[in-house]
Amino acid sequence: MKLWEGGLHKDHGWNATEPFVKRDIDAERQLLKYEILSLIAYHLDLYEKRAIDRDESICIIHTLLYILRDPPSITIDYEDAHTVVENAVEDRCGKLGHNLRLYLSRNEQVHNNVLMFTIERTAKIVSDMLQCIKVLENLETDALLPGSTHFMPAMPISARTYLNYIEESLAFHIKAIDHSVSIVSDLAYGYGSGYGSPFSGSLYTMAVMLGLGQPHKNPMFAASLYQYVFTSVANSITQTAVFISRIAMDLIDYYRMGYVALPDAFTTGSSLMPNKRNPDYLELLQGIASLSMSNAVMIWSTFLNKTSGYHRDFQIMKDSFVEFIDYFSDALSHFKTLIENIRFISNIQKLPDEIFATGNAWNAFKMKHDWRESYIDIGKMLKDGTNIKPYEPENYIDVVEMQDLETIAEKYSDILKKWDNLIEKAEKFAEGISGNAEYKGP
Repeated sequence: MKLWEGGLHKDHGWNATEPFVKRDIDAERQLLKYEILSLIAYHLDLYEKRAIDRDESICIIHTLLYILRDPPSITIDYEDAHTVVENAVEDRCGKLGHNLRLYLSRNEQVHNNVLMFTIERTAKIVSDMLQCIKVLENLETDALLPGSTHFMPAMPISARTYLNYIEESLAFHIKAIDHSVSIVSDLAYGYGSGYGSPFSGSLYTMAVMLGLGQPHKNPMFAASLYQYVFTSVANSITQTAVFISRIAMDLIDYYRMGYVALPDAFTTGSSLMPNKRNPDYLELLQGIASLSMSNAVMIWSTFLNKTSGYHRDFQIMKDSFVEFIDYFSDALSHFKTLIENIRFISNIQKLPDEIFATGNAWNAFKMKHDWRESYIDIGKMLKDGTNIKPYEPENYIDVVEMQDLETIAEKYSDILKKWDNLIEKAEKFAEGISGNAEYKGP
């Protein structure tokens, strides 16, 4: 029997939600690991509270550890990770597994699964962005690039200034992503369906073991954080994706105009024209940004005009969110390799004359001390076709404070280590009880 066929459910021999369930299975496969880890921590907390019998704890935790190492497959017959885990425990434990989900609702479990998934993907995204910054700091180049406004030549900038701009922006977005995840990283277990449970706000041990913030006493507020896992993180990821898409557009332009050479692995040949190498990876990064924006709009639209409780269409939002975060993380993982293999082509003569106009006006002001006249004089020279003097702009560099960024990366690394420690604690717990030694607690 499927887990959700109890209560007032009536079996009609078919399921109208099957088309939605089929797509949901892909997301549930991603979330299965977090379901099992959460339940291990939950049952260690239950044992500390003496909420269920010793033999039940032994069998349930043994089984959860077993399926963590050898995860069962999720098919349409099982519907989701919850049912697969429930069936696995019942198969091995029989009646001893009936309290696997004591007082738990699917709502709080999905919430916690998505949160833990988000934390692990954030750990990778932050790490990849931090590595990009380190690569950028060490790139050496004396090339010049054309700055532009309104897609027109504006002023020259040094490649070093441009690279530092990317460094600072990546640092800014690391902090923004971290903030968006941190404010929602409280344990989701214990609130039931959103209106209370015997464990509302009391699963302190579980929260510590999972590296999450302490649970909230008010179940409605605790449940509402599910919304902000999606909206907060989607917003910060979208901002990051849009920034990266703008860098991609810069590099496409610089590649087209001959100011940079892209590594071969990030370009592809034309299907017809032998003279072309297309910047496909950079174009796909722009597509990722568009997808990110549509994902964020879909998430906000899903919550619009809803009451405070859970609604079934949240499932569609969850599926899209999980798929997109994975997609974004995978795409970003190659960005560092692109950056460290770009070659800037230094040739001041490639820059158009008019791009030096503002710098020449600055120099003219030093002699005339009249900005309006200086501006008009340089403009007249351009109109008359008089050559103006090229110059090399200075490097405008801000130092990126790496210590704060390293601290953020270490925070997520420490949370993932807690999950590894949780498995060790669970194994010691099972061994200690099985050997009739008193377990001292997690």
